[in-house]
Amino acid sequence: MAALLWLCLISVFSPVALADPNDERVSRVKAAFILNIVKFVAWPTESLRMPADTFTLCYYREDPLGSGVEMILNKRVLGLPMKSRLIENLSESDRCRVLLIAAEQLPQYMAEISNATERRPVLTITDLTDEEGKGVAYSGVIMNLVRRGSSIGFEIDTRELKARRLSMSSELLKLAHIIDVPGSGK
Repeated sequence: MAALLWLCLISVFSPVALADPNDERVSRVKAAFILNIVKFVAWPTESLRMPADTFTLCYYREDPLGSGVEMILNKRVLGLPMKSRLIENLSESDRCRVLLIAAEQLPQYMAEISNATERRPVLTITDLTDEEGKGVAYSGVIMNLVRRGSSIGFEIDTRELKARRLSMSSELLKLAHIIDVPGSGK
């Protein structure tokens, strides 16, 4: 398992120039990163029963992946082809398995999630590769994509992961920077 995980993730840890976030190469690396990570996430059984013929990657209010997402569309995750969908608010997220949040949309998302009464089993990912806010746990966010020099890495809030009833491979967690801040994920 460790060798497989390493092989899957090695390509996304390869250095990329992150100076221009609109660079198509950066967008493709982020998309590949997300595709490889979701393969090591387990959703609760009841969420897998949701009527769906696709594995849906949703964007909150804007698409931070741009053209990079095209390379992962129709790839199979949990036996389902991956599709993407733009949502304007969390009430539209009932079919989302993954919710990608651009850094610019994080304040709006946090305001909306603070009013939510339930944490659905959705893998929430914030793209902070253009920001300096590493090591910060944001309410309602499981994973931060972050810049590590000229590479992309990730941080995981394990409390939010548990609150959303998701689990990740221990091998994946070993590669992450763990953010386990008291009070996060609530």
